[in-house]
Amino acid sequence: MNIAYIGATPQARVYKQVKLLKEKYDVNISLVCFRYDELLFNDLFDKTYVLKKGNPYNKIESILVKLNPDIVHLFSDKFAIAEAIIDSKIPYVYDPYDYFLEQDGISNDTMMEHWKMMAQNASGIVLRYDESIKETKKFQYLQIEDTKPIIQLFDYACSDFFINKRTVSSRMDKVVHIGYLSSLDLSKETHIATQFNNVAKSISPYRGYDIFCSLWSDKFDLLSVQYQNIKEKFRDNFNLYSALPQEQLNETISSYKYGSYIHDSSIDSDMPYILKSVGNKIFNYIEAGLPIITTNEITASAKFIEQHKIGVNIKTMEMFNDNIDSIDDNYEELLKTVYHKRENELNILNHIYKLYDLYKLVIKRSK
Repeated sequence: MNIAYIGATPQARVYKQVKLLKEKYDVNISLVCFRYDELLFNDLFDKTYVLKKGNPYNKIESILVKLNPDIVHLFSDKFAIAEAIIDSKIPYVYDPYDYFLEQDGISNDTMMEHWKMMAQNASGIVLRYDESIKETKKFQYLQIEDTKPIIQLFDYACSDFFINKRTVSSRMDKVVHIGYLSSLDLSKETHIATQFNNVAKSISPYRGYDIFCSLWSDKFDLLSVQYQNIKEKFRDNFNLYSALPQEQLNETISSYKYGSYIHDSSIDSDMPYILKSVGNKIFNYIEAGLPIITTNEITASAKFIEQHKIGVNIKTMEMFNDNIDSIDDNYEELLKTVYHKRENELNILNHIYKLYDLYKLVIKRSK
């Protein structure tokens, strides 16, 4: 099977999918993107094409002619990338990293029309979301046919990234957060889910709280200045660090006691890409051997963490101090469950067949 992975910037999710597909099946996989983590993706793909800035239509069009793939795996939310794939008539599965994520430079109406075109023209859809996303108005706006195959495929854990530190004594008594951070200058209505100043103020008085920004977070120097007042107030109990490559990230955070999935409590209820996602950082944390502290604000992820008993839901970030001692009392049991779950039912090894079977179905239907 000849597969072309096409998108703006491949995340660790793409690495896990491609690594397991190539281990288990007879596939040839190429990458087309604007930028990628060379350390992570070195030698993973059979061919790699890096797009230049600007409209990628013509370049993607020519690459598709050259590759002649059986199927395209579209992991981008950018219509400028999808347009050439749609026009090529090559069947594609749509695997958006962030459904309905606001995009700079276009209106919400235009964005929704782009989502609809990308979803409706896809031959299959891959979701990293809770099933309840299908009940949201934004998802229903896409008007996806009932006959279109949809699979649920989370980022899951990959043994390539497992770290073993089973004892409490091998860890700092701190909480760590990983992920994208947006500027505090930006509108809270849009960016509250990626602004962590209020979270830091709720946790740092009681426990060390460190943040590692996403690899692609822009303007880290600006973020450092904006969070400086929190750093000064809590001294060593709060730190903000720049990005780490995937190869180093899990090893570094494995020294912490807990992973944080705590967000500001004022997140807009009309944000399905935040509220309904089962976030990739969950799997980073369990790969690194960290139980997770979460709150109700991120509903689907909180439900997932509670369901699999890989962490504790303290309901709201303001309740952190009232709950942290009782969580500490059950730490060894949480740790045991994290190691068991990542090696078994939350291991991508046990789920990758869903994606390969979707490819086969789509290719069969396209003939």
